Amino acid sequence: MKIRFLLLVCFVVLQEQIWANEGGKVVVSGKVSDKLTNETLAGVKIYVEGTTIYTYTDLNGNYTLFVPSSSATKLIYSSVSYSENKLDLSSALLQKQILLNPAE
Repeated sequence: MKIRFLLLVCFVVLQEQIWANEGGKVVVSGKVSDKLTNETLAGVKIYVEGTTIYTYTDLNGNYTLFVPSSSATKLIYSSVSYSENKLDLSSALLQKQILLNPAE
């Protein structure tokens, strides 16, 4: 019963975020940090897979990306010296802190 309720709440929150934006765009925002040190990362590129839609994190690791809801499948977080991280749009909307693993 608790799981059903939690899923329902997540669905409602996600739907509100998607439909609240004009022009069929979804606003994705958050902060990118190093997974080991938890330090924020500046200059991380965040882009929509298969498109030319992208942004970079600011000096504090924050980003905002406007994604057309019709074209969004996965968001990709990439930076020099870090392993690339791919997230579904729904996961990126729910996670406000994205952690990148240092490359080996």
